Parts: sequence; structure tokens; C-alpha cells
Amino acid sequence: MKSYLSQIISLIIVLFIYVSNIPFSIGASSTLIGLYPTGYEKNENEDGWLSFAYQSSAISVQSKELLSIDIDALRLRNWRIDGFEIIAGEESIPLTHLKELSKGAPPFFLRCCVTYNGALKQNGKALPFAKQRACSPELLLIPASGVSIQSPTHRRGLNNSVMAINPSGSTDRAGTPPVNLVMLMVDTLRSDHTPPYGHPFVIAPHVDMLTSLGAMFTQSYGASSSTRPSVGSMMTGLQPKAHGAVRHSTQGAALYSGVPLLAEAFQNAGFTTVGISSNAQVTSKFGFARGFDVYECPVWETVVTPKAVKRLKTIKEPFFLYLHYMAPHAPYTPLKPWAGLYDGMTEYKEQDAYCAEISLVDRRLGRVLRQLSELDLLDHTLVWLLSDHGEEFWEHGWKEHGVTLYDESTRTVSIGMYPPVIPMNKRIDLPVTHADLFPTFCDLINLKPPQLLQGKSLLPLLLGKPPGELASRPIFLHHGGGLGPGVHFSDKDGVLLNHKKLIWWNQKDEWELYDLQSDPLEKKNLATSAIDAKREYEGLIHDHVSVCETIAKRYQIPGDGDTAVELSPEEIENLKAFGYIQ
Repeated sequence: MKSYLSQIISLIIVLFIYVSNIPFSIGASSTLIGLYPTGYEKNENEDGWLSFAYQSSAISVQSKELLSIDIDALRLRNWRIDGFEIIAGEESIPLTHLKELSKGAPPFFLRCCVTYNGALKQNGKALPFAKQRACSPELLLIPASGVSIQSPTHRRGLNNSVMAINPSGSTDRAGTPPVNLVMLMVDTLRSDHTPPYGHPFVIAPHVDMLTSLGAMFTQSYGASSSTRPSVGSMMTGLQPKAHGAVRHSTQGAALYSGVPLLAEAFQNAGFTTVGISSNAQVTSKFGFARGFDVYECPVWETVVTPKAVKRLKTIKEPFFLYLHYMAPHAPYTPLKPWAGLYDGMTEYKEQDAYCAEISLVDRRLGRVLRQLSELDLLDHTLVWLLSDHGEEFWEHGWKEHGVTLYDESTRTVSIGMYPPVIPMNKRIDLPVTHADLFPTFCDLINLKPPQLLQGKSLLPLLLGKPPGELASRPIFLHHGGGLGPGVHFSDKDGVLLNHKKLIWWNQKDEWELYDLQSDPLEKKNLATSAIDAKREYEGLIHDHVSVCETIAKRYQIPGDGDTAVELSPEEIENLKAFGYIQ
């Protein structure tokens, strides 16, 4: 037995080739190897930080070419990943860098350790063990090529006939198109409060993971600083005044009945469509359920992930899964053990709790990613993480959101992961908007989009092609004030172009112009001094409003918005819980 194991280990050692200082990128045949917590942890340093052990399922070499494992691809801010080793039988081999293994080698396991190495402490010491465990990753994803994973909950084989549903004829797509789409929508997630966007101490390893294995849009803008208009733009490819869901009113603020929706495009192409949302602002009564085979809204935040995990175990492929998480929306009440995680770390106690809820929702996202990995779905699933708007903490005299169009309330998270097509660890710095998601998903998944969309496909940017008109187009913003129908004194429109932003307070006819390069905090209003720029951008806003009105007339059906929506007791309870109504 010992001789047999020695022969196996010798074979592996001979076949492994050490490659130092050579950059490596995964091609179209890439696979994401999932490593899961083993339950084994140890305190191996003087600061009191635990090291968590992770191990993959059995890995077999399937390709005729050499297997490549890129252990350097995964980068988690404030976490150290080390101790990589190959487990073959009872033997282990350190894997210090990229290694290659030929077809025919015995199945093996990949193992490593993860330890927090950031600056976060409580009372000068490491976090309590319960908080460390709560913040640790649900899984690690390591890119590889030429492998087969024997997952613990192996899913049935994929029917390749779904790969060519409703081809759009696009010539911009590279690699194999993904079959499934999972949209992870986190309400009120301000981009600069996450690690990839530069926050120094918030722990969100799964947001980090998606970023390191995908593409991040560093200047993603929400269509609005409110949920319903923003999600409406994600689902329609149109701006709020064109799709109709302009505000949080129960009358005159639902999606126009004739507007084609993203879920309808997937449903018409034969996809199973499922939506699970914890925000009653986007219920079926406002038009958001159209195109979904199953649409559960509102449900409580704590059941979004369990419901998603249950659905994934039986869902028929190909599928479109939309998950809408309410945290970190006010009233900022993180559960234990996340409660108190960042006490005293920011200027305001509300902001401390807001940050803790980001770490909590990151854990929930990780559970969904883990289920996708265990079911062998990630290799043919496009995963997109996004937020509808940001959150204010008195930067301009206001807390929360839904009142202004400053960057703290309109900058959003937008991260897409699909290694066979989307390059890993890619940063795209051009401004983009929610309306771009519909045409982008259609291009990536090879669906035919509606003819009339205001958004543009971001696939050229993802593939590193010249940006063309994407580099010089205006990005429009909207705020529809009030909870009632019709105009409101706080209604606002905005436009962003060439690092300048103009905001128009409609009813007061007041203007604010900011140079975001020299004044990123938007403190110096140039509207009365930069007259030419103000006049140019004012014209852009008026033209945009006119275009939206024209589109709206095309999609409005007689009776749209004439009567107020009658809310159910569950919807009223949900809206009260999150401060929408008293």
C-alpha cells in the first residue's frame, strides 16, 4: 500500500511543473473549483485570529491538455489565503504557485487556509470567535481548466440544446454563452462602503470574490436614488420617466403595461424565471412580476436566501433567478453576531450598523454562491451583483436616500462574473447606468432584446474593445419625490458627462453644477460661473425628458395609473418596517 501511494505521489510530482513569475489567465474552458469550510479551525497567531480550513470536492483531470490551477486569481481584501496543498490519498503536496497536471493522474483534493489580516479589532483585540466565523467566507472559488469536479450535491447534466436559444446574431460575444443568469440585487448598498470600491475595513469576502473573478464597473450609476425607479430601469432598459415607475406612490408610479421586461425576454426564450424580493416597492401590483414563472414579493429578508437555495436544488435549466435583498436599508438592525461589529469605527452609530449589515448580507450572498458551486452551476451561469442606489450620512445635510442626486446616493455596485467570457479582475472606469443591464445580459446570453432600449450593451467594454459611443454619452439621473401621484416639490433630474454633473430641481427651477474631478464631494456649485457648461447640460436634460415622454406614450395603455394600488396587509407591514410609510 505504501509503495502504491509512493508511486502515485511520485507521478504527481513528476507531472507538476513549477511556473514562477509567469502571468496566467483562464481561457474559455475555465472551471471554478469550490473549496468549502471543513469545520476545522485553529488559533495559530498571537493576535487571536482563527485560521479556517477549506477543501474542495474530488478533482479529476479531464482535458487532454495540462490542467492549470490559478491559486493567485482569488484576492480577498483583509484576508490571507495560504497553505495551498494537493491531497492525494494520505499524502499532501504543497502548492506554492501555479502547477500543471496531465490527464490520467489520480483524483485529488485542493486544500488551503484563510485568516483575517486586516486592521479591525474590538477593545484592541481580535474579534470574538463567533464574529470571526460569521465573517469568514462561505466558500472559495479557484479558477482552473481541464478538470471535472465531483461535487457533494452533483447536479444532473446540462442539456446543450439550450445553448442556442433565440440567437441575436451578435458578433461581439466571445467564448461559450452562459445558460443561466443570477441577479443578486442588494438594496441601498453604497459602492464606496464595500472592499472592492475602496472601503478600508468593511468585511465582504464574497463581494471581493466576485470582483477578483469578474469585472467591476467603478462608475456605476443608479437610474434614481430610490428603489422602484432604479429596479424599473434594470428590468426595462429604460429611464424612469420612460418606464413609468417614477416614484414610491401607490398611484401613477407602476411600470407601464406595454413595456417589455427582462423576465419576459427570458421567459419567451424558454427560461425558467424566478424572482424573490424582500422589498414591497417592487411587487406584482407595480408590474414587476410580469415574465416571472414564480415571483415571491414581499418576503422577509431572512428567508430570501433559504428560498433561493431551495429553488436552486430543483429549478429547471436554463433559468433566470432574481434575488432582492433589503439589507443594508434602514433601520439598520444587523442580527447577531454581526451586531456591533463596527461600533465606533465611523462617525455615526447608524453608519456603524449600516456597515455591519453589509457584512451580514455578504454572508447571505456567499450562501447562494456556495449552492451554485455545489450544484455545478457556476461554469454556465452569469452572476451579476448590483445595488439600486446608495445611502447618505449627512454629506449634504441628509440621511438615508430618495431625496438628492449626489454621488453618495446614486453611485452603485455593479460586478459581473462569468470566467469563460468576462476577464478576471477587470476594472472598467467609464460611467454606466442601470438601463445598460438589459442589453448587456441579452448580448452575453444570446437573447434578442427589444428594439427600443435607452441602455447600451456593455459587452464591448467587458471584452476590452474600443468603447465607441459609450465613452462620450451622457448618463441621466432621476428622483421622483413624494408618496403621492403627480409632480412633487422635490422632483429632480440630472445628467453626468465628461466628469461634470448637472442637477435640476424641477419645481424650484434651481440648478447645481459640479466638476467631479476637482470637486468629487460635490461641494462647489458652478451653475452661476460655468454658464456655457450649464447651458449645454441643461439642454441635454430637457431633450432627455422629451425623449422619455415619447417612449412613455408608446408603452402606456389606457387606464395605466388611473387608480391607486390597494396594498395587502403583508405589503403594508413590509413598507412600515423599512420606513416607507408610517
